[in-house]
Amino acid sequence: MLLNIQAKRGHITPSKKQSDDDLSVGFFQDRNELPVADSIDRLSVQLAMVFVTYLATYLVTRGLTAGIAAISAGLANTVNTLLWGFNFIIGSGVAILLRTVLEAGRARGIIVRQYQNNYLLNRISGFFFDIMIVAGVSSINIEDLSGLWLYFILLAAAGGVFTWLHLKRVCRWAYPDYYYEGLISMYGMMTGTISSGILLLREIDSDFHTPAANNLVSGSSVGIVLGAPVLVLVSMAARSDLMAVVVCLIAAAYLGALLLLLKRLSGGKKAKNSIHKQG
Repeated sequence: MLLNIQAKRGHITPSKKQSDDDLSVGFFQDRNELPVADSIDRLSVQLAMVFVTYLATYLVTRGLTAGIAAISAGLANTVNTLLWGFNFIIGSGVAILLRTVLEAGRARGIIVRQYQNNYLLNRISGFFFDIMIVAGVSSINIEDLSGLWLYFILLAAAGGVFTWLHLKRVCRWAYPDYYYEGLISMYGMMTGTISSGILLLREIDSDFHTPAANNLVSGSSVGIVLGAPVLVLVSMAARSDLMAVVVCLIAAAYLGALLLLLKRLSGGKKAKNSIHKQG
């Protein structure tokens, strides 16, 4: 709905879909990649890298949770569930590390081929994004919302509106060169997951010409570190009504501090490209 409204106002232009006649060999592969006909299929190599990344993510998460449990059982009860729930952020960090290692190996001449194929990786990610979205919706237990529908709708509506208004302000000075791409992608992620942000971003930047997609991945890795105190506070909020109020006040103060830090780091830059005013 937001995409359609912004498109009708002329603020964004949906990405044009490429026809088969517009595609070239460069669309499917880069230079010095594995040959199509090889002992190991190119798709198998991409899947192997994905599985290795997930295996490393599992081992890292398991190691962290085991270490926290050894230090403090009480802290483990609070943090370990959050680590498993946010393991996709750890996975993003592992994926970035793997790509960095591969690129460094090619630069030093240790690796002579480019093993990752962007076209196939995009198709794999698109496939799993679709599965993730369907699985996420299917996992909602409607019975848990019995008698809570009014509160659920009000909270969801208020959260969606506040997040949009908040990002409209912040993204103007955080992403001056690609305001709408940053706004749409961040809104999708902050009201869902990274996959939700990528899903919306593909409608206006299907080939990821702007850094918006990379921001979702690299920014989430930093975000989990800065957001760790909030996650701990949220787990404490359910203990009592007074604790919930205290947690809200602390979280609001922490948010203000982070926004000041972000604005200082961005230098308060004004948009270099003209941005249409919104109503």
